[in-house]
Amino acid sequence: MSFRAAAEPAALGPLRDALGAFLDEAGADEQLRCDVMLAVSEAANNVLQHAYRTCARPGAIRIAATAGAERIDVTIEDDGGGLAPRPDSPGAGLGLPLMAQLTDDLDVKRRPDGGTRVAMAWRRTA
Repeated sequence: MSFRAAAEPAALGPLRDALGAFLDEAGADEQLRCDVMLAVSEAANNVLQHAYRTCARPGAIRIAATAGAERIDVTIEDDGGGLAPRPDSPGAGLGLPLMAQLTDDLDVKRRPDGGTRVAMAWRRTA
């Protein structure tokens, strides 16, 4: 699955629809589906809240997902200013800890050319 849109709230519905269809096609069980949907929603919300906070207009959010027999991988990327605390943010700063709890593997990195890359993976249970 590949998804790209402007990092605006209106993108979240189509993102959830695309991700849900991908997970259905991949045969994800209900628990895995819930974990992936919630973690990706948190990552996408982080992009909307933080990535382009100093920009006049939002940039892009890009999401790619793959499913294999043993795992599901999802990456979320932006071209923004990176993760940093926001004193005006309505959030409680719980998104990254929640993502870490929901995933089997979480890697958050600043991209060399700017922006942030969040890579998440879930192992499938037999």
